[in-house]
Amino acid sequence: MLEKLVDAGTTVANIDGILVLAKQVNLQVEGKVDELDAAKIVIGQKVLLSFDSLGGQVYQGKVATIAPRIDNATKSFKIKVDVTDDVRLQPGMSAELNILQSERTNVLLIPVSAIVGNHVFIVQNERVTLRTIKTGIRNNNKAEIMEGLEKGDLVILNPANIQDGDSVSLIKK
Repeated sequence: MLEKLVDAGTTVANIDGILVLAKQVNLQVEGKVDELDAAKIVIGQKVLLSFDSLGGQVYQGKVATIAPRIDNATKSFKIKVDVTDDVRLQPGMSAELNILQSERTNVLLIPVSAIVGNHVFIVQNERVTLRTIKTGIRNNNKAEIMEGLEKGDLVILNPANIQDGDSVSLIKK
């Protein structure tokens, strides 16, 4: 059932509808893409979806449609995403859609909260060292490191009141 048109106890004529039924072959999620990003979106592009109501687990999908016209009120384009993974959704659930622009494997990622401009602070020999980095692909949480760090470097998260050369102690949990 997609929609209940009348409440229990309501009198209806025999020509009135009371329910809207549908067989959903392909599960779709509707979203909006900012006009600045719309030119980068193509039909079939991979999408990662997460739903707060489902514990934030990530599911896969692909862009099915892109509206031909902009919504002038929101300056965005409506898109529909076919969900390719098996997931049980209810109408009206909210979702976060991440449309992949490019995908890379075996890359070094760090939290963006560790980055200050084009620098990070790392710990070497119980001292803070300022390191210049070059980043690649990034989202709101993580950034790809192209240059400046190696796997195993100890990066300081949320650096505040830290300076190059400061002495630090590591606490292992």
